[in-house]
Amino acid sequence: LDYLSQSLDPLKVWLSSVASVEGDTKVAVEGKALTNDDIVEFIKNLQQSKYFSSVTLQESVQVTEEGVTVYSFKLTMTVKG
Repeated sequence: LDYLSQSLDPLKVWLSSVASVEGDTKVAVEGKALTNDDIVEFIKNLQQSKYFSSVTLQESVQVTEEGVTVYSFKLTMTVKG
């Protein structure tokens, strides 16, 4: 989880949920970002990790929160054993 938090820019990407799926082999992450490019950068950082593989973006949706446009996203990844 420490690497997960180090992989994001806290001024551009925020995580709202991190949960294990399928036992302890997969992780589901939900969050928000300022742009889709910020999500792509976060995913690239995770893909370069020695801790995660199969990082897959499930959804990215533009939403407006308190008058600010952000992108809500969901992704999954496999924990390397």
